[in-house]
Amino acid sequence: MRRPCLFFGAALAAAAAAVSAARLSGALLFYLAAGFAALIALLLFFPKFGHRAAALLCISGLAIGFLVCGLQDVNRRIPAEALTGEDVAVTAEILSRPELTSSGRLYGYTVRLGVSGLRAVLYTDTDAFTPGNLIQCRAEILRPTADGDFNFDRYLRAEDIWLTVFPTETPEVFGHRDRIPHRLAALAEDIRARLCEALPGDAGGILTGVMLGGHSSLSDAFSEAASAGGLSHMFAVSGMHLAVLAGVVLFCFRSRYAVFLLIPLCGLFAVMTGLSPSVLRAAFVLILPLLAPWFSREGDRLNTLFFVLSLLLIANPARIASLSLLYSFGAMLGLILYGDRIRSFFSAPEDKFPRFLRPVWRFLGAGAAAWLAASLFTLPITAYVFRQLPLLGIIANLALVWTLPFLFIGGYLLYFLLLILPAAGLFAAGLVHPVLDLLVKTVLFFGQSAFSLGLDTPALKIWFFLSYGGLLLCLLLPPRRPRLLWGAVSTGLLCAALILSILPATHSVRVDWLDVGSGQCVLLQDGKSTVLLDCGGDRAAESCADALSGANISAADLLILSHTDSDHAGGVIELMETGRIRQLVISAYAESEEMGETILAAADAAGIPVTVLREDFSLSLPSCTLSLFAADPDSEQPCITALLSAHGTDVFFAADISASDELKLLRRTILPDLEVLSVAHHGSKYSTSALFLSAVTPEAAVISVGENSHGHPHPDTLSRLASAGIDVYTTLADGHLRLRIRKDGYALIPVS
Repeated sequence: MRRPCLFFGAALAAAAAAVSAARLSGALLFYLAAGFAALIALLLFFPKFGHRAAALLCISGLAIGFLVCGLQDVNRRIPAEALTGEDVAVTAEILSRPELTSSGRLYGYTVRLGVSGLRAVLYTDTDAFTPGNLIQCRAEILRPTADGDFNFDRYLRAEDIWLTVFPTETPEVFGHRDRIPHRLAALAEDIRARLCEALPGDAGGILTGVMLGGHSSLSDAFSEAASAGGLSHMFAVSGMHLAVLAGVVLFCFRSRYAVFLLIPLCGLFAVMTGLSPSVLRAAFVLILPLLAPWFSREGDRLNTLFFVLSLLLIANPARIASLSLLYSFGAMLGLILYGDRIRSFFSAPEDKFPRFLRPVWRFLGAGAAAWLAASLFTLPITAYVFRQLPLLGIIANLALVWTLPFLFIGGYLLYFLLLILPAAGLFAAGLVHPVLDLLVKTVLFFGQSAFSLGLDTPALKIWFFLSYGGLLLCLLLPPRRPRLLWGAVSTGLLCAALILSILPATHSVRVDWLDVGSGQCVLLQDGKSTVLLDCGGDRAAESCADALSGANISAADLLILSHTDSDHAGGVIELMETGRIRQLVISAYAESEEMGETILAAADAAGIPVTVLREDFSLSLPSCTLSLFAADPDSEQPCITALLSAHGTDVFFAADISASDELKLLRRTILPDLEVLSVAHHGSKYSTSALFLSAVTPEAAVISVGENSHGHPHPDTLSRLASAGIDVYTTLADGHLRLRIRKDGYALIPVS
């Protein structure tokens, strides 16, 4: 039958996706595989019926899918769980170069553990290790877990990484293993170093990002602008890079034998860039059709695509959750199904141009058509994962996507020139630096100008996916009147969604009480505005940085520091030093305290503007108002307190004020009836008085607290809250807590 790999690969992917989504494990996977195998045996005894071959292929794909998931469970998960422990002797081989964690405190290395051979992430405070180093130490080995909305465990399993290792002593190098992948990783590092030295700033980062992928050489501001403008894919290795490489090889060696040169080149590039699923997929999809004539076979791109998908998932079925794989296959599927149609649309007006402009139009049109076709399936993935779409992303990509082939090939030519003739290479770098600077400014322009279609409400999600599905169907099927009508309706629905997205107050407001141990850190998000209320606790800086990264935010717009006790300010300096804060608000009394002076000095060193709050102030955000009440220096514990008002929901953040301070505040201002109270002083018995509760009548209360020796939250406080009929949540018992405020009300839930 035609395209057997399509049926088999799609079924195998469905089985892997079901296992990943439902978190199936253990013997159940083998029972499911055996059940589908028995169904195959039954079908073989039935008389032939229509589509029997397709049914057998689909059931075989399901059986193989559950089987390989079961084998992975036995060979990976179970041994990984057996290795976990607090004081374990570890030997490991370093597989990657160091990458800073989101908190900026530790370096992460991908390693292969000695006896088991399992891959893990090693976190340490040194960047001195290189791929191939053999290290040993004692360490705590943990299974990665989900962190808020970000499932870190699933993300690592997609990369075949099953453990995290935290050394309890300094790791020591006791040997080196020389492998070809390690040499290629060293080559990639040398390329980055030479080009970033010759092209300082974001210019070198852009060039190496296009050549090798990754944002490590780019500034936070540029990375954030690229993400906001929908241009991040330019700095992630993908099929486009291999397509450019293949195009150059096939153009230079116009022979059927060129494929045998392309195979090792694609292999070297794939290993050098980390064997990402997108590169592996592209390598197979490019090479297999070129090899087909050698075996008297006809190349079928769709069949080849699903054949490659089957190979990748059999090797690692957890890879089905990889965004890299989804984007890569979505882009290729768009090119296969829609590429020719869109290309013909762009080539239609070619005859109207003067002859000397036709090659230029052909080149630009081909690039634009390829990007549009590839984006048809990647845009819904973006909408589903990030719940928003950069509306200027199409224009930004059409303006810049044509530069990728020149940057990719030109970057490697510049590297070889720097390697062979350094003086000439530096001269060439000086010539291209203004061009790259212009590209930097263009990306920053689109990133800062971009506004997004938010998909936070169910209505917008339904409208978007229904209308987008209609448009895809209209593009795929021959043009007939009913389908044209369907396209018109789909376009109308998209326009309605766009109009609704720019109406005021459509954004939900999100408040996160982070689980930072014994302390408080609250993250407020309103559209693109981000505010932090305090940052203290046992793991404040790291938890806060992870939360910002998980929300795709490079830095908080504002940090409001209620007071300078370590349980509210312990992580502030580290956040400022790692560029996670753009502006700081601090109370007037803190200027005379030792910790306050240290924080102000750190802010000055980091170039962060500081506002000293001496009187009450109201801050307007896109969908809410944040009222700040200045600290009273005559209070028992002078603190800045805050009231958040959004869509008829009021939340009060009481910091560490005492019961007497609560009464002073009630005499000084009128507080509304509260929906949520962020309880003062981690639930101390000397705060949250019955009189205060009767005045503000909260419906729910959140206590930021961890393991402590002070008896927080105190039973008396919990009793007062219970007597007032208030639902109580604590970060100690419930972990990370999230409040989402919409026009139709609010929801306060623990985040798993």
